[in-house]
Amino acid sequence: NPQHLSDCKLPPLLSATTSPEEALTGCSFIVHCIPVQSTEGFLLPYKDIIPPDVPIISTSKGLHSETLETMAELVPRVLGRKQPMAYLSGPTFAKELMEAFPSGAVMASEDKKVADDCAHLFHCGNFRIYTTND
Repeated sequence: NPQHLSDCKLPPLLSATTSPEEALTGCSFIVHCIPVQSTEGFLLPYKDIIPPDVPIISTSKGLHSETLETMAELVPRVLGRKQPMAYLSGPTFAKELMEAFPSGAVMASEDKKVADDCAHLFHCGNFRIYTTND
């Protein structure tokens, strides 16, 4: 994010794109960092190119202010189908994570394997991810 983290470089194995088509082609996981209120408008145009078997990891917090849906309810409704989902939550701050401060978070999913697989993506020496099915 050039407005907030312009001094931080992406790790070598991570790249950025503004093209959903490019990002979703051949993906194994989707990290969704769009606020709850904007999720429907963001996902709807791309629902047909989001692979139905690829887990979506949501970092969005709270309820939709009009529908009172959680992300667990909102995403399947917008996509028109069930979708593997996991939810990353914790008292973490982007700048501290980029500066390798020790931190922890929780990856939740109804499916233990999905939670474990998604947690593995983020877990490293300075970032501990705990899993739950709650």
